[in-house]
Amino acid sequence: MAQARPDNTSKLTPINEARLELFLLVKENLQADDPAPWRKVNQQEIDWNARGDADGYTLGVKQNTLAMGLMKRALLLGDLTACYYEDGQEHDLPAWIWEEVRGIDASILAINPLLPDQWWSLSGRKIYLGKDALRQWLKSINWKAIERSPDMPAPFDVADKPLLITVRDLPSRVYVSLTEAMSWVAFGMSLDHMRLEYASVGYDSERELLGSKWQEKLKDALNRLIEKGLSGEVGFVGKYVDHMIDHGQAARSESANIEPLKLNDYAKYDSHTGGLQFGNGLAWIQEGDHSYLVPSARDDGFRDVKVKREGLMREFSNSSRDSKPKKKRGRKKGNGSMDIADEPFIQKMRVLIESGEANSPHGAAVMVAPKAKGASEASTITRLAKRYRDQSKNWS
Repeated sequence: MAQARPDNTSKLTPINEARLELFLLVKENLQADDPAPWRKVNQQEIDWNARGDADGYTLGVKQNTLAMGLMKRALLLGDLTACYYEDGQEHDLPAWIWEEVRGIDASILAINPLLPDQWWSLSGRKIYLGKDALRQWLKSINWKAIERSPDMPAPFDVADKPLLITVRDLPSRVYVSLTEAMSWVAFGMSLDHMRLEYASVGYDSERELLGSKWQEKLKDALNRLIEKGLSGEVGFVGKYVDHMIDHGQAARSESANIEPLKLNDYAKYDSHTGGLQFGNGLAWIQEGDHSYLVPSARDDGFRDVKVKREGLMREFSNSSRDSKPKKKRGRKKGNGSMDIADEPFIQKMRVLIESGEANSPHGAAVMVAPKAKGASEASTITRLAKRYRDQSKNWS
């Protein structure tokens, strides 16, 4: 379903357009040197994309890398705040979420699929920046002293960041998708097709949680499910099609019980259709960030396969991970003594910002932090910037 377009488009800029605007400024202000020394452009990239201008292509890639880094750093520090649009209202995104997204060069949000459900549900949203805030930030950039590093700062609101999920129960439905069943048996986390696909590529944190042998675990889970299906202990339903790629036939077909004996021949999991092809194992194999199809001896199979939840719970609940939610560990809020100690510095930051000596809460915090209390200067800057933002919301 198409997303609603904001009513106040004159006040908002899609994040991909903002990044392009920043990229053009990088090109204009940094022409003579290497804007991103850490970004290595390999020969294969050049051969595929350079169109005869290797130097120009390489410089453009590095300029874009720097532009994305500058914008991500601003979002993490709170110098910029992104939002999405829903139900006629703008909703600000937390700064910490930019540690858990796949790039900022697209107009939509691609979120870490192992974030809790309320955050994962935002994946695919169109993202905007306020035009006035963007203009002010762009004007404040000191091109002679910009941060050129692939290392990103901690988000100013890192204390609010939730833990990634390590358990997720099966949906409370009579039938669950084959993908949800397999991921639950394999990892203790019931993930739908898109969530599992995202979790298998592009994020080191998910690969760490799913384990380096995640494909072997999925294959083992599939084999165990098939065995229970063959014995009749777990029921399967699906849509039989003459050609697995025939979306039209799948749309016209009705789901029906899959006879247990059929699972002896149709036991190859096809993640693209959520179904079972002729053969066994996985139809799509992931290597790095690329996947390839393992051909099947036949074209037919079952699409949109679902598994009966009752049988899954009976046969696999003991082997799946304990589904009790883990408590989020973190420091308890203090009794306010640090709030009192910070108050003079917050007021000093207000003066610095209102006088124009500092361009952002983070910039003001950097200036006052050396005299403030804290475990480290970096943590003190983060704390003061966050408290300034929280208090400034109530200032007239």
